[in-house]
Amino acid sequence: PERAVTLNVRACDLDDLDACFVAARLLAAGEGMVADRQRALALFSRACNDGMAAACSRAAGLSPGEAEEFRRRACALGG
Repeated sequence: PERAVTLNVRACDLDDLDACFVAARLLAAGEGMVADRQRALALFSRACNDGMAAACSRAAGLSPGEAEEFRRRACALGG
């Protein structure tokens, strides 16, 4: 799982939104590693800002203070 996160973060850095989402999901869940919700939120937020509605919805669940804004973006993107 850690290697999967590393590889997906690299792909995310190359603007692969699906990879951002996968890495964030793994980090948020702590699948096979210690969860890192802050890092997951940063990756979900990046994908959200680039137009991925599902990432906006996931970000809302990790950031109570910004949840309403993330949900609003998800709706605007059709999610």
